[in-house]
Amino acid sequence: MFRLNLKIALRNLWNHKTSSIINVIGLAIGLASCLLLLLYVSYEWSFDKQFKRSENVYQVMTNFVDAKGNIKGTVDLTSNAIAQVIKQEIPDVEAISRISNNGQQLIANGENSFKKESKYADPDILKIFNYEFIAGNPLTALNTPKSVVLTEGMAKLLFKDGDALNKSVRYNNEADLTVTGIIKDLPGNSTNTFDFLMPWSLFEALSDWVKRPDWGNYNWQTVVRVNEQANIPLINSKMKGIIKKNSSYSTDESFIFKLSDRHLFGKFENGKSVGGDIERIYLFVALALGILFIACINFMNMATAKSERRAKEVGIKKTIGASRASLISQFLTESILLTVISVLVAIVLVEILLPTFNNLLNIKLSIDYYSA
Repeated sequence: MFRLNLKIALRNLWNHKTSSIINVIGLAIGLASCLLLLLYVSYEWSFDKQFKRSENVYQVMTNFVDAKGNIKGTVDLTSNAIAQVIKQEIPDVEAISRISNNGQQLIANGENSFKKESKYADPDILKIFNYEFIAGNPLTALNTPKSVVLTEGMAKLLFKDGDALNKSVRYNNEADLTVTGIIKDLPGNSTNTFDFLMPWSLFEALSDWVKRPDWGNYNWQTVVRVNEQANIPLINSKMKGIIKKNSSYSTDESFIFKLSDRHLFGKFENGKSVGGDIERIYLFVALALGILFIACINFMNMATAKSERRAKEVGIKKTIGASRASLISQFLTESILLTVISVLVAIVLVEILLPTFNNLLNIKLSIDYYSA
């Protein structure tokens, strides 16, 4: 029965090519638009969620407090002194790392030299984000001052075969570093991206002033990973007075905020998150569903418009004994066939338009056909 209905459906679509093409194109464009928007929503929603136990990773935030006790603003920057105090006073913190955003710095291998994104961080950063190591040991990769971890792309840029482990590179014409690790390239929807990562101890060796704790110098980021049983409100109550207790001149306050929420819920008022880019995501979801709804309505309208033309066919089939169920089955087969063709065309359209969409938004979206 199904094979017969399929043959009839194919014949009808072929005999009414114009309406079939209009139906397919209309639904395919709607589906493609919806897919592109939902890909973008998925990309934004998964920011900083690619790592294991990402729900336990938090960023240390700072509230600027005036003499009257009013919060003037909130930033994701900290001093270089707070990490050690948090580690000592809050046992729920399993790992903590300071991160210095250096911007693009020079890294070279013989005649090949490039300006690429670099960062300094404490060794614990490899526990917090558990990057996927291609080569090297994540437990020791940042333990020595003159070490460096490269991304896979950076390793291939410096060494054509990508085999960079234990080889030497020159950093900013200041120090020769040994490659102690190579990790998979970081996804674009990560907050802390880099091309090469160096230990904080190297930062202190090259810049002596970094060694001195300074509670008033908010130049760095600090990220922590807490244990599964951590009580975040309790941790924040302990952290609130850390700066005041250790600084004789600052009234500022610190707290931790989930890193995976920073991208979409990063707007703060009076020290509290009040939303952020999540409003844009809601808008894109509504737009995607609206486009899909319009495409479906258009599809049904086209089917309804053809019903008068098909009335004679239905009458004849009923006369020769066709049942109601067989007629419904036939028309459903035609609709499913049109939908399947539209979906295939939509996927082709998405693949064609995706590079342009990525360039427009300066992101890297892709469809993973093998994901579960």
